[in-house]
Amino acid sequence: MKKFTMGFVCAILILSSFMAASAATGSKTLSASFNDIKIYVNQKLTTPKDANGNAVEPFIVDGTTYLPVRAVAEALGQEVSWDGTTKSVYIGSQPASSSGGGAGTAQAAAYSRSNPAPVGTTQYYKYN
Repeated sequence: MKKFTMGFVCAILILSSFMAASAATGSKTLSASFNDIKIYVNQKLTTPKDANGNAVEPFIVDGTTYLPVRAVAEALGQEVSWDGTTKSVYIGSQPASSSGGGAGTAQAAAYSRSNPAPVGTTQYYKYN
């Protein structure tokens, strides 16, 4: 049951991020259903709260259940941050700055299997 619950929560987070990435900017009028949806993490009831500690409630729109990402991520032990400039939510650590190193820089030398380069960074390895 734990694996199912954890998998379900992770799937919701992943699907939510894909929907946000493909969403157009603008406004929409939605009809949301609030049905006293409960969130359990590892068999423990979690009360979702926003960054200010105020209770927030999951809801359903057109058959899709929307969960507050901060509450779910923090219940899973992850930090959450918001970048208003890029309108991005970061769960866990934020990616390194795009001005960070690449191959041939001092920063590139610091990358290893235990400290991998950010996605999209070109790396060249010399195998002996």
